[in-house]
Amino acid sequence: MRIKELTNFVVMKKLLLILSVLFVMSCSGDNDGTKYTLTTSVSPPEGGLISPETGEYNEWDSVDITATPSNDYIFVGWTWGGIVTENTSDPSTTAIMDNDYEVRANFEKK
Repeated sequence: MRIKELTNFVVMKKLLLILSVLFVMSCSGDNDGTKYTLTTSVSPPEGGLISPETGEYNEWDSVDITATPSNDYIFVGWTWGGIVTENTSDPSTTAIMDNDYEVRANFEKK
């Protein structure tokens, strides 16, 4: 009877090890291949540049976005999905890609 219990114990340990490895492997990917689009633009068009340009990113990618004003323009804020954000004089922002986003850099003449 002792040998049977020992054999069952060894089998259970192996099964637990296999299940643990499978669990870790299933959780190791950062995403399941989901991609989202970051659409970037500037207003007015002659006001400056935005980097990066519109592109597709993997889910949970962190994308640094920078606005650079043209001569005679100043950066005045961001618009996210049609909503103007207030108190955003910082020309850098970050998007965590958990959805499609539209980001516009807004400029004004000096």
